Amino acid sequence: MTTGIEKYKDGVVAYEGGYLDGCRSGQGKEYCEDGTLRYDGEWVYGKMHGHGKCFVGNMFYEGQWSNGVFHEGKEYREDGTLKYDGEFDGSYKWHGNGKYYRENGTLLYEGGWDYGMRCGNGKLHRQHGTVSYEGGWRDGKRYGSGKEYDFHGVLKYEGEWVHDKRHGHGKEYDFRGVLSYEGAWVRDQRHGHGKVYDADGTLRYEGEIVGFTQHGNGKQYLKDGALWYEGGWAEGQRDGEGKAYYRDGTLEYEGGWKEDRCHGRGKRFHSNGALEYDGEWENDLYHGKGEEFYQSGTLKRKGPFSEGVYQEKQAKRQRLSNTHANAYLDSLGDAKPGCRECQGLLVIGEELPCRSCRAEGVP
Repeated sequence: MTTGIEKYKDGVVAYEGGYLDGCRSGQGKEYCEDGTLRYDGEWVYGKMHGHGKCFVGNMFYEGQWSNGVFHEGKEYREDGTLKYDGEFDGSYKWHGNGKYYRENGTLLYEGGWDYGMRCGNGKLHRQHGTVSYEGGWRDGKRYGSGKEYDFHGVLKYEGEWVHDKRHGHGKEYDFRGVLSYEGAWVRDQRHGHGKVYDADGTLRYEGEIVGFTQHGNGKQYLKDGALWYEGGWAEGQRDGEGKAYYRDGTLEYEGGWKEDRCHGRGKRFHSNGALEYDGEWENDLYHGKGEEFYQSGTLKRKGPFSEGVYQEKQAKRQRLSNTHANAYLDSLGDAKPGCRECQGLLVIGEELPCRSCRAEGVP
């Protein structure tokens, strides 16, 4: 082993250090043409090999070289603060496992890298040291399975990620770490089938959801776990076809809903399960044609309702009209005419369609 010096044509030193068999070997320094130091470290047969320091632009690298390739070590900023500590791809790009530091020296990220981009599994740290995220990464963004934590280190979310957003199946937790939601996510929003829990952990809703609102088909539960409603929802209100239940599980109502109220055709039941009302509804009130029953099952009254009030006079007129019509049909005997449209019984002249065909009726 000998020592020697190499120079550029203009006389500037290019290398000074050890030689073996005419090749740079051992400890040596390499300089740029302007005289600035480029590499200071170990050499083997003319190539940087072993531990050394290298200066590239405003960056300073220190670590391990193999056959002239830098594969593991540290990268420093111009002011001398540590920026990265880990594996490299051979061209000073972060590749493999490594740690990235803020300018104030605190750890920002530790984990996998792919040509300078966060990739694989890794942890993201806050300045005070707690982990804000740990899990999968791709192209520098959270991707795959991962966990997100709040400022105090309490778990906020665990599940799937796509392009830095919650996407797929996942669980969300409140500030105490208690599960508040489990289900589908789309671009950071609850979307699809899911379960919503109370602060004490009891299930309150299961079904379709958009954001923080029930939307689609789903089941709502009481705090004691009893099923309260199952059926359609629209923007957080019962809508469409659905069933409501008493606290003991007995069916209370079955039928149409609109804006959280009974609306359309529906049936209401007594607490003993017997039918209470079967007919039309509007704004949670009997409205239109319907039949009301006693708990024993006996018919209480039949006829039109308006805003929950039984229309007695109108019902009497209807009963009287029906009585006259039946008397007329009985008087025809075997000569009861048939409707020309549906072949049903007529109440007047053979040439007229019957009432079911929306024609004129018995006066």
